[in-house]
Amino acid sequence: MEPKKGTIRNIIFDGFEKVIQSETPVLVDFYALWCGPCNSMEPILQRIAVEYKDKIDVYKLDTRNYPDVAREQGVKNLPTLILYKRGQAVGEKIQGLQTLDDMREKLDQLLLASATL
Repeated sequence: MEPKKGTIRNIIFDGFEKVIQSETPVLVDFYALWCGPCNSMEPILQRIAVEYKDKIDVYKLDTRNYPDVAREQGVKNLPTLILYKRGQAVGEKIQGLQTLDDMREKLDQLLLASATL
């Protein structure tokens, strides 16, 4: 059963490539359970998932369970958020703890950039 829009979904390894190939832009949160800033981002990402439910899908990927995926995607700091569309990373990575306003601003810029893909 497909989760409803406005929720954060977890990526399992076999699904990463499929998820990022989506026509709908996909925001992936690379995180770890032990990461304090990652945990602090959780309520912000919940808000983003709801506010942007008609524009993006939001996924989380636990880097402890999938270090190879994180390494292949150039993730060096946590949290790192990357917007993908049709398998391509859009713009720059969003790294570190962000405020809700900062996330909205950066995400709006990334969505404009994704419109050309």
